[in-house]
Amino acid sequence: MMHHNSTCCLENLIIDYCPSLKSFPTGELPSTLKNLAISVCCNLESMSENMCPNNSALDSLYLVRYPNLRTLPECLHSLKNLQIIDCEGLECFPKGGLISGCPGVDSFPEEGLAPNLTSLKIDDCKNLKTGISEWGLHILTSLSSLTIENMFPDMVSFPDEECLLPISLTSITINGMESLASLALRNLISLQVLEISNCPNLRSLASLPATLERLQIQNSPILKERCSKEKAEYWPNIAHFPSIRIVGE
Repeated sequence: MMHHNSTCCLENLIIDYCPSLKSFPTGELPSTLKNLAISVCCNLESMSENMCPNNSALDSLYLVRYPNLRTLPECLHSLKNLQIIDCEGLECFPKGGLISGCPGVDSFPEEGLAPNLTSLKIDDCKNLKTGISEWGLHILTSLSSLTIENMFPDMVSFPDEECLLPISLTSITINGMESLASLALRNLISLQVLEISNCPNLRSLASLPATLERLQIQNSPILKERCSKEKAEYWPNIAHFPSIRIVGE
């Protein structure tokens, strides 16, 4: 059991490289806990759904190389930052944050992503069956950063016709979408940073919002050619942005 007197003011807890640790103390995590990090604990049992109290203050959860992780605690309503990396046993999508290299994940939670989410990164979740139009991104009114890497190999246009992005977005990163041919981001009136890499078939940016401050294009040969000064095809449409970087093939 967790001792109230010793944990009642605990705000930060880091459990790192504890190969002999097999279980958590019984009881709930302290409601004052704001930041929890667990990494390289290969024998630690999975977190349970009832570990987190209803009045939890937890807003940052970091889980790395935690092979026995199957599920996440409920009541993560205050969560703002979540990173899950190389947790191959995870069976359901978390309620927000970064998730990378977790092949067991195939769906989003039915109740949607955490409404307080400010940053979302989805990377290399090959078995995710939930289409981007079902993510409910448009209701995440605090979301400022969106990163999609090595996902949706058949997607031709981003966002697609059924997907609405929140106008709160200030940064978008897209990497490794092999079939992507066009982007339509003109309605994102707060967008400041757009980074595109390893999208070999991307050929159209349509009109970009005037708020954009930094545009980076890397290893996307068709788009690189169309945006070059020499080609002058797209250059007049992007030349006014303060920072432009076009590199790679």
